[in-house]
Amino acid sequence: MLSFAEFLKESKVDPEKFANRIGRMRGKNGHIPIKTPDFEEHEAEIEDAAKTKTPKISRQRFRIKDLKPTNLVMRVDDKKKLRDKIANKNPDHIKVITHGGKHYIDDGHHAVMAARLRGETHVDAEHHDYD
Repeated sequence: MLSFAEFLKESKVDPEKFANRIGRMRGKNGHIPIKTPDFEEHEAEIEDAAKTKTPKISRQRFRIKDLKPTNLVMRVDDKKKLRDKIANKNPDHIKVITHGGKHYIDDGHHAVMAARLRGETHVDAEHHDYD
């Protein structure tokens, strides 16, 4: 069993191995559970805002730790896809929705996870602000 320090070191050295270890520890069938209860509580409200309001759209830089996922799970069993995501250090498809002062990932969950696995703390995203 790895020590916590070795576990963190592995995340910086081999992000693919790190993602697969997380998948084995926390996931089922090659998937890591990531959906947050916070999003589930506000999902209908956010969908209503998207139907009735016009968002302010811009490019913005976000701290990864401030982003809340909206997908139920994240796949780590597709090694080629995971490698490609980790290698792409400038993804342009990440989309973040702000509602109620919270930032939700609408698209680009794998890209955000890959950035985190690489040790990055921020990502650039298309920002749709409904506040």
